[in-house]
Amino acid sequence: MSYYSTISGGYSNSIGYSSSHDSQAEYSTIGGGYDNSIAPYIDDNCEYSTISGGRHNNIQRDCQYCSIGGGYYNAIGPNSGNSSDYSVIVGGRQNIISGTSPYAVISGGIWNEATNDYAVVCGGYNNESGYAASVGGGMSNTASGSYSTVPGGIQNTASGSYSLAAGWSAVADDNYSFVWSDGNQTCYSDSSRQYKVCALESRFTGTVLAADFDYLSPYPENVETAYEAVMSMQRLPDGEYDPEDTSRQLDHESLHPFIRRVAADGQPAASIGSIIGAQNEVIKDLIARNNMLEARVARLEAVLGIK
Repeated sequence: MSYYSTISGGYSNSIGYSSSHDSQAEYSTIGGGYDNSIAPYIDDNCEYSTISGGRHNNIQRDCQYCSIGGGYYNAIGPNSGNSSDYSVIVGGRQNIISGTSPYAVISGGIWNEATNDYAVVCGGYNNESGYAASVGGGMSNTASGSYSTVPGGIQNTASGSYSLAAGWSAVADDNYSFVWSDGNQTCYSDSSRQYKVCALESRFTGTVLAADFDYLSPYPENVETAYEAVMSMQRLPDGEYDPEDTSRQLDHESLHPFIRRVAADGQPAASIGSIIGAQNEVIKDLIARNNMLEARVARLEAVLGIK
């Protein structure tokens, strides 16, 4: 039934499957446009819904109180017998709110999809959002974890609950994880509650607190290992050294095993925690040697009568 419904203008627009009881579309409105439809199939229940205009937009299945502002080939409720009540597509092209997706929103863009309750896609291209998750824009991003976020970028995935992925090819697939990637390689989270950055260079300004740094830092077995580790750090020779590229300044091949590491992209690297541990042991040994030498000098000055 389409009682109390209105089509204000346009061409080939329809509300309700037929004049019989096959679909419910009471109190619904199509403002204009071309080939837009509300409750076009048998057993659709789309009461109190609105399509303001545009072309080939439709609201179907169980989508009461839903709205499509305009655009082209946008749909709420396709391929689903579940409820998407109170959902909104503002505009754009070929955007879909599917599945059980009440209170979902797609603001615009193209080929975006909201697949669960309270999902939000603000725009962009080929993005997807799940339960209470949001994608701000960008291209080919997915926020499938509950309460997860992808603010934008390219090919980012936030599949862990309460996770965030940003940049290019960041994957936050652990709960409460935050991953940012510069796109040089796919950057994956390794554990829950992790903050991970994959970038050629990372810098922090202001005060940086690391409460667990001592716990996570390896420490040399003895002072000999510490000296060997510190002395193994060598500058790349002229011709290879690049003052503009920090990855081409330290000779990673010469590093002692205590401080040598392999980065996530397979490239040689150095452990900052191990370096600090080795340097700390060397500094303590040098202080002890300096104190011993100062004591010897004081005794010699006393013997020689030097003041």
